[in-house]
Amino acid sequence: MIKHAKSILSGIFTLARNQGVFNAPNPVQGTMFPKKAARPKQTHAATPEEVIAILDAVAKAKDTTREYKLKLQAAIALQFFAGLRPGEARGVQWDDYDGHRLTVRRSVWHT
Repeated sequence: MIKHAKSILSGIFTLARNQGVFNAPNPVQGTMFPKKAARPKQTHAATPEEVIAILDAVAKAKDTTREYKLKLQAAIALQFFAGLRPGEARGVQWDDYDGHRLTVRRSVWHT
């Protein structure tokens, strides 16, 4: 992933130089990755069955209000089924859904 980022950045600076927007040597050329850099950890994507089990567990949770459970279920479902990041799920409003399409217009952080 990092190697791809290096290639993309180098291409961006090369394009900027070719278009006359950036008048300096390409700062990405000649950069190296540390040999001791940690490899990325293996990740696991949840399956639809796992997400439905989580939604059911939230519905059955005790000591929480119905309103809280519904908000939590909505956030989980939006993140999984619509592919939203946590901040995007926090920022979704009813106006963002037109009956057919959900449009991401904002992302909300630290709330």
